[in-house]
Amino acid sequence: MMETILAFLALLSIAIAGGFLFEGVERKLFARLQNRKGPPLLQPLYDALKLLLAKETVIPANASPLVFVLAPYISAAAAITAVLFIPLGGSAPLAFNGDLIVLLYTLALSTAALFLGASASGSPFAALGASREMTLYISLELSLALAVLAPAFAAGSFSLALISAQQFAPLPLAAVVFFVAVLAELGKKPFDISEAEQEIAEGLYAEYSGRLLGMFKIASALKHYIYACMFAVLFVPMPVEWPVATRIAAQLAAALLFVCAMALVRSVSARFRLHSASRFYLSVVAFLAFIQFVLVYLWR
Repeated sequence: MMETILAFLALLSIAIAGGFLFEGVERKLFARLQNRKGPPLLQPLYDALKLLLAKETVIPANASPLVFVLAPYISAAAAITAVLFIPLGGSAPLAFNGDLIVLLYTLALSTAALFLGASASGSPFAALGASREMTLYISLELSLALAVLAPAFAAGSFSLALISAQQFAPLPLAAVVFFVAVLAELGKKPFDISEAEQEIAEGLYAEYSGRLLGMFKIASALKHYIYACMFAVLFVPMPVEWPVATRIAAQLAAALLFVCAMALVRSVSARFRLHSASRFYLSVVAFLAFIQFVLVYLWR
């Protein structure tokens, strides 16, 4: 029991530090690609700490207080729970044969809490952001599910640890689909439609401040870590005979490259319109995911 608790605390510490560092690297590289200096690497962590410890929390008068206040904590708690299923170096505190499915539902809960909280804020900007987020999420969910199921089907298991241990052939189409879906999940260009600072003033987060906004920042940082490490686990085969420290370093390096690729795409992309993004996910991206799934089925 004590070993499990220590493993959880160690993994959570790595996830929080890694999440904020990944977000900082992505922002720094994005600025460099635009010929700007950019913020310090730890600026996302500084912002979250300032929100949690120093800034005032304001609850709008026309908000639904219970949902508005609980949503950030549910989102952060779901992200923390999801961290427990991510294997680092081959193992995870709550690993079992089916943890991939539970992980997807846990991440869905974190996202659902975000647009429920925005809807409860009483702000038209937040409500519009929540509507956009829900539409985009429904559009991409099929593609994301197929992209994740392809390596699971290739490995013959829904366990992330077993998928990571299998030396299956690369799945390029599924990897591309996963990457494109995660861009929308994390609100990155060209799919930052639900936040769209120039249009709806941060949309989902328009009425959040102080500790509540800080909890959303923690959830966002953890999801940067989760999705980047999921990519490394699902699509970057690593020999099981490698030492644990080497596998951890390789996994984090692959996750960092995933984050750098997001910054590159973000720097050269213009924001999609909502109906264009929805059509793109339901047609092109879903078709690529389906082709990859069929290829895996034929290979097996």
